[in-house]
Amino acid sequence: MRNFKIQNWEILENSLFTFVQEILIDVAAELTRRHEATKEALEIQAKELEEKRRQFETEKETWKKERQVTLEELRRLSLEGKKVEGETVDGKKEKKKKRFFNS
Repeated sequence: MRNFKIQNWEILENSLFTFVQEILIDVAAELTRRHEATKEALEIQAKELEEKRRQFETEKETWKKERQVTLEELRRLSLEGKKVEGETVDGKKEKKKKRFFNS
């Protein structure tokens, strides 16, 4: 009788071990599939971002050529506060401020 119980426990342990192994294999396969899907999505996003960056750089160079002004010059102009009389740095007309007291 004791031998029979030991055999039953061994069979139960083996079947349980096999069941757990199958579950682990399925989980590992699912995780691998998710990983690959996420990796592909990120690669697509990276390519799109790189394309947008290239497009931006092209537009930036075109803008610079059209205006023949570099960003450094624009920064310098805005920091120095140089402007044509009656106009702001962006070319719009300057509005006069109303003051309570003349000084």
